[in-house]
Amino acid sequence: MQRNRWSVCPGIRKYKRSVDFQLLDDRQIVDYLVEIAKPVFEYVRSSSNDEIAEKFSRKFGEGGVREYLFNMCELVKAKFDDFGSDEFVKYLEQKDDNRVSEADHLIINLTNDITNYVIEVLKEVHGTHHMSSGDPAYWELGIESRRAKDNAYKKQQEDPPGPKRLPREAYLDILDIKDIVQQEKNWMHFSPVFDIPLLGEKKGKKYYTSWLVKFNELRRIPAHKSALRTYAEEDYDFLEYLKSEFYARLKQSRI
Repeated sequence: MQRNRWSVCPGIRKYKRSVDFQLLDDRQIVDYLVEIAKPVFEYVRSSSNDEIAEKFSRKFGEGGVREYLFNMCELVKAKFDDFGSDEFVKYLEQKDDNRVSEADHLIINLTNDITNYVIEVLKEVHGTHHMSSGDPAYWELGIESRRAKDNAYKKQQEDPPGPKRLPREAYLDILDIKDIVQQEKNWMHFSPVFDIPLLGEKKGKKYYTSWLVKFNELRRIPAHKSALRTYAEEDYDFLEYLKSEFYARLKQSRI
């Protein structure tokens, strides 16, 4: 009987190179098994107890067994790209779809929360009373950038009059926000939340706001869906880091 090289693992898909295990001795079979399992051994050897527990801690029910198997198969697939059953490949595709959806929603929520927080602070610092120009103080005094004001007004006017047209501040983009928080009179109020260094960013900078530039680039992915616009693995890592840092700082600022 000719059996597939990877068929020693339950549910493994056929591999291009077939092996007739009836023609192999025990040592050769063990060698094949060790080769497949090597990524798992390396993971266990190099990972912390907490990391291992996150992937393989005991869960009850059939779903838990399936999750263990697929987590282990992911370790092997990282080395052998065409490794895995059809069910496992479908699982990975669904997992990727879920990650994309979660990243899209996180970007939308972060954009709204960043903008809302900036306007909230500007109102507290500069007030909501109207100036002689007719504009509220937080808009006139809190935003020095003429470009930001003009762009926000232009975007607002592009929306038809009615309930869907929002206040001008809702049309500020992320790079406008970056300019606003870095204004000399504003920075002291925003730095506790917005002074977030990127991982590996050099020390000694006056403003650690380059994360806003990186975040603004990622906003294009959900805003302009395309097969050419996709998240890289480091984008998911960045969004998780930003989510943790921004919301922790935001919560602390409101205590």
